[in-house]
Amino acid sequence: MLGAIFALEKVFSVTGNTLQDILDRLQHSPTNETDFDENWSQGRAAFGGLVAAFASLSMKKMLEPQPALRSLMASFIAPLPPAPLSVEAAIQRQGRNVTQCSATVLSEGRPALQALGVFGACLGTHARVFASKRPLSAIPFPAVKGFHSPSMHRACRHSLINLKGVG
Repeated sequence: MLGAIFALEKVFSVTGNTLQDILDRLQHSPTNETDFDENWSQGRAAFGGLVAAFASLSMKKMLEPQPALRSLMASFIAPLPPAPLSVEAAIQRQGRNVTQCSATVLSEGRPALQALGVFGACLGTHARVFASKRPLSAIPFPAVKGFHSPSMHRACRHSLINLKGVG
């Protein structure tokens, strides 16, 4: 997968439309504008990760210092066609360690994506996590009536193991 991305980046570098080029234009735009071409689209719309990156970068560039993005919730409202776009970003609440922001990616003045981002400082923890000495198969996990997914049961058992001993 990474090889394919690097190959695409090589092709796009000729056109000046690499991911870095697109994000740099947004980063340095005082009006939060950038554009991309059809190579970054799947059919009539941009790849979702690209659109979410526009929102998260626009939120992060408002913050000083720039803490790490801890959580991003994005709602894809409409397709984002390859064309000029803008992003409206705002700080909703800023605390000592955590800042909550919102962003709307606009195409021709209409929303294509709305996002909420949580940015936070890196804080230490005193939580202790202990590994289970029992194999996953030895931990009982009640079946949900009408639900028969072995992979889901394994995932839930694994989550329960990780929670034991915390606190």
